Amino acid sequence: MALTNLYLLHGQSEDNCQKPSMALYDANTASAVTSNTNEEEAINSISKLILQAILSDSSSNQVFLFSYGFADTLGNDLSLPEHSFPLPDSGGVNDANYVIASKVVGSPGNYTLTVTIEDGHTYAHVVDGTATFGSATTDNVKTACLSAIQQILPLTSRIGSYQESLKAVNPLLSINPKIDISPAKLKLPLKGSTEVTITAIDCDGSPIANRQLKLESTGGTFGSSTVQTDASGKTKVAFKAGGSEGVAILTATIPNLISVTHDTIYSNGSASIVVGNVDTTNLWVLEFDLRRSGTSYKDLLTQVIGGTGWEQKTSFMTQSAHGKILGTANKRKTEFEFIDTTMSVSGQLFIHTFSKYTGPNPSGENCPKKYWEMSGSSQTYVANLDSEAKSSFSFEYDPQGLDVFSLMIPCTSIDAYGYRWYESGTWESGGCRTYDVRDAGKSKFKLFMSAGISLYGMSPVPGLTIIPHNAGGTITGYTIQVDITKTGYYADSELYKYTDQCTATLKPFSTVTKDK
Repeated sequence: MALTNLYLLHGQSEDNCQKPSMALYDANTASAVTSNTNEEEAINSISKLILQAILSDSSSNQVFLFSYGFADTLGNDLSLPEHSFPLPDSGGVNDANYVIASKVVGSPGNYTLTVTIEDGHTYAHVVDGTATFGSATTDNVKTACLSAIQQILPLTSRIGSYQESLKAVNPLLSINPKIDISPAKLKLPLKGSTEVTITAIDCDGSPIANRQLKLESTGGTFGSSTVQTDASGKTKVAFKAGGSEGVAILTATIPNLISVTHDTIYSNGSASIVVGNVDTTNLWVLEFDLRRSGTSYKDLLTQVIGGTGWEQKTSFMTQSAHGKILGTANKRKTEFEFIDTTMSVSGQLFIHTFSKYTGPNPSGENCPKKYWEMSGSSQTYVANLDSEAKSSFSFEYDPQGLDVFSLMIPCTSIDAYGYRWYESGTWESGGCRTYDVRDAGKSKFKLFMSAGISLYGMSPVPGLTIIPHNAGGTITGYTIQVDITKTGYYADSELYKYTDQCTATLKPFSTVTKDK
């Protein structure tokens, strides 16, 4: 039988735990008494000093950190106490995984600064840093900020310890698990059988112990539709091939999986087994691990009619995917035609915009109220398994000509969260009236997109490394690496930075099955 229509199912990302998002609120200085303007300015600089202290630590690169207030605004007049945005005492649902809040209390001679990391959804305490100072001078305030921040660093270690404590209380929680399905045999005769080992491990290396897995298959049947992992996160089950030639697809899923950041996780793993008299002499296997991340930032202060306008925008994106793809090669083994497949994609897309206007109402009305608006959205997305859209994979290698490495996977955005908070002043019935509105909630709208990378051009292509492996003058495989970082500015002065990383191997199917 010729290889004409093969499908491999979802593989789970093998990257480390994904970066958590952290929202930095302005310092709450309402309970700090000052006796002169210099002391007031020193106290009001705390938000900026805290941000600078965090950014100076290397662990800040391991989180998506963004300001939920005016800590990094270009205008000093926008960071005064009456214009700041501290964490609401009443709490509420936040779209960030974690928040950093701070407050200063006291009076001249006795001030206390507290900086806290809290759970972004439950506002549960993670860790505190405290410092005291006497007079509210610039140097004293800066020293106190540095001292308090050092007590909550490194950020990733503090968050990791908190996540482990949540898992200890509730073993059903996970961070970002993956499932590995390993059949003892990758090729079976019709109605042949093999043992299959399934391993579920969290991204921090801890086993997903004593959890039920749901099993599905095409081209054959498992001995059971559900299995349970042991204390090491492993389980074994029998698989029997069907009576038709082709490829059997084995899939395992962890049902009702919730993360330590209170999000729904879609974790699955898969493997394939060639069944029957399938010609595999020219069959190759591409295995890849893809990781993408990007951030963009804009901080713009402009003069507008009647006052000052300011806008800050922060966004970040993460994508990860892992899978195996079957394909056939040309005679020289330099061009490959891959079969469409579906596989896992996980990630998040986040956009946060904060703007403020000082001066009269922009409509020209005589209402000198200051106002601000904050809005944004966050989305998680997974592979679009039931879409008519097809995955696209291409690979070509010619050291004297064209090199191509491209993979695109259709996916769907789900579990979207949106919010809009604003305060504005309007002129009504001969006087000014201030409105304060906060609206937030989940949405089930779906956004269709693609995840992946695409590189091509005359060899060598920047960021693309292709290493052929030879034996006796014949190509026996490839190692492919992608490592690209792009930075620049969009037309609206928004700074961006994106990183694409991918490792892949391309081997003959016959060499892969030798290990089984």
